[in-house]
Amino acid sequence: EIALERLAGGINARRGFDIFDAREIGEEHPREPKGWFHQIARREAFCGLSGEMIFELAGGTIPYKTILRELDKRGVLIPCSAKNKQHEKINKKKFKHYRIKSSFYEEALSDE
Repeated sequence: EIALERLAGGINARRGFDIFDAREIGEEHPREPKGWFHQIARREAFCGLSGEMIFELAGGTIPYKTILRELDKRGVLIPCSAKNKQHEKINKKKFKHYRIKSSFYEEALSDE
């Protein structure tokens, strides 16, 4: 539970710092992008993070696959097709990611 709270808080804290709006990915940023967030039309927004970044934001003590399983149980992990698991616009290289629904990390903002 603590790792999930840290993950949600970390996503919120790093938005705009090194987790950028997907519409800005092609732009130059002073920091290396570590993830992105995106909203498509009226659907719920989501954040795309690598397994390494999920591990780091969650406190670095629980394997990211364990965290992914818990996110999936809670219904906030968006499945990606094999074709759509890589995002190529970050630093002009492939970026394997997992998508987390905004309802997960936005709840942390409303709790504060």
